[in-house]
Amino acid sequence: MYRDIKAWCKQCKACQMRRSPVPAQRAPMGGSQSVQLFERVAMDILELPTTSKGIRYVLVIEDYLTKFVNLYALPNQSVQTVAQCLFKDYVLLHGVPGTLHSDQGRQFEAEVV
Repeated sequence: MYRDIKAWCKQCKACQMRRSPVPAQRAPMGGSQSVQLFERVAMDILELPTTSKGIRYVLVIEDYLTKFVNLYALPNQSVQTVAQCLFKDYVLLHGVPGTLHSDQGRQFEAEVV
């Protein structure tokens, strides 16, 4: 009798419409783990009110492994300014990161960077 009821429910359109949907399979969160300091970093630009020295933006760079954050004051967010700060201030201090993760803003996607 159990098999008959189960078979009936599988064929019954009204039963299928009332049935809860099967949740979609999702990829696990977390991605790849960093195993070395400054191997994988995330960066973004934060806009602030302009200071008396003309600083309006902050370049934020965070290491995925340690969550260590570097902040760099920028007068503008042009490609040249960001690239100069990234190379002169960050790379010379910490080395070239294996992976840079950004929000794909135009200042991060240019050939200069």
